[in-house]
Amino acid sequence: MEQRYEEWREQAAKEMQAFWTEAAFELSRSSVAVGLAAVRALILINGGAAVAVLAFFSDALASQAPQSLASVPEALTAFSTGVALAGAAMIAGYIAQGSYALHITKAQLTADVPFIKFPRISKIFGWIGVGSNILGALCALLSLAAFVSGFLTLSGLNEGIMPLEPAAVDGPIVSGDVND
Repeated sequence: MEQRYEEWREQAAKEMQAFWTEAAFELSRSSVAVGLAAVRALILINGGAAVAVLAFFSDALASQAPQSLASVPEALTAFSTGVALAGAAMIAGYIAQGSYALHITKAQLTADVPFIKFPRISKIFGWIGVGSNILGALCALLSLAAFVSGFLTLSGLNEGIMPLEPAAVDGPIVSGDVND
């Protein structure tokens, strides 16, 4: 009877090891995919906004007084900061994933319930992973805040540069083909 119990414990430990390894791998893979997609989106919106501001700036500089463009460098700085923060979020995610991988590999699987023990070094890597995750999320949120800040900085810029309503047209508006 005791031999059957020991066999069961060994089998349970093997199954737990297989489950732990597969679950950790899948969680890691999905976490990386979601984080990478979010960071790419942040880089895209902030970088795209910076490029749009530069295009707008060169266009407006040729047609408007430079005093009306005073907030452009501030907005460009906000968008550039957003790109840098998104890059920092990506680095923090990389550190977190490495730490989680070390946390998992340093764990010791046992035949005793709960079938896994985390030595001190494994716990340290786990906490580094958690800290890096929090730092990455904070950088991502700050990147989004930088985009909003740049957008709000530029929102007042439209007043006086581009008319919001169509200009009045002298005479009747004719619709139809030009060749009529």
